[in-house]
Amino acid sequence: MARRSTDWFAAPLSLVYIAGTSREAEAAEQALTAEGVDYALSLEEYRNESMLGAIFGSVYKGLFFYVPRVYHRPVCEILEAAGLNDTVALREEERN
Repeated sequence: MARRSTDWFAAPLSLVYIAGTSREAEAAEQALTAEGVDYALSLEEYRNESMLGAIFGSVYKGLFFYVPRVYHRPVCEILEAAGLNDTVALREEERN
């Protein structure tokens, strides 16, 4: 199990992690691959929602990690156990 294209998945995907650096991306890929998790990647822009980000309007590129929605919580736990604590929570509309 490993990195897949988004088209490979039949189930709806949810965002679990945004890697802002190559080091974070490598750590996330290693953790997910070691646990046998299928995931999709997408290079996307995101805005820093911190106080400085709000003032300066910084936009960054990051590697977005997606997994089937039903595996969202277990995958967050895998990433957090690997020291990647800034996982993305499910949005309200995704929880049903």
